[in-house]
Amino acid sequence: SLARRSPFAAVARRTAVRHARTVAAIVIDEAAPANVGDLYETVEVKPGYMRNFLFPNQLAVYATHAAQQEYAPLRAAREAELQERLRAEEREAARAAEEQRKQEAEWAAKREKAATQEAAAKERKKEAAANERKKEAREAAGGAGESNDDTVEGWGYRSSYNWSGGFSYGGYGGYGASSY
Repeated sequence: SLARRSPFAAVARRTAVRHARTVAAIVIDEAAPANVGDLYETVEVKPGYMRNFLFPNQLAVYATHAAQQEYAPLRAAREAELQERLRAEEREAARAAEEQRKQEAEWAAKREKAATQEAAAKERKKEAAANERKKEAREAAGGAGESNDDTVEGWGYRSSYNWSGGFSYGGYGGYGASSY
């Protein structure tokens, strides 16, 4: 009880604060260094840092009971704002992921369509080559005097191209074919 009445009691308390390893502080300005803490957060800092930098520059206040009650609603509002911002970022990330998934599906469909078209083109090319080989085989087997399938028929009169160099006219019903 004597220490309370002593004029040196206040000095003793200040000395105890100066020699403490850390003090509690509430960050009250966003301009505070990032390594100190978030806005309205109660943090532990070295007493000299609080006394010589944070408090004189109005970046933090000592975390007394009154200060904690004063800044608690602000801290709660800040937490709610941060939570809402986090939810908005998550929604945006989910939307972007869904859009990316749709884009990849569209690209896959385009690649599949291109592959199908390429396979169809290859198949058509194979068929054309096979038809060409068949035609060449028919020509080789049939000889020069054989006519092709380009026959014009009507009213019994037949005319066809002769590969030996001209048209062959078969007349009516194909009897007595002659070549000009």
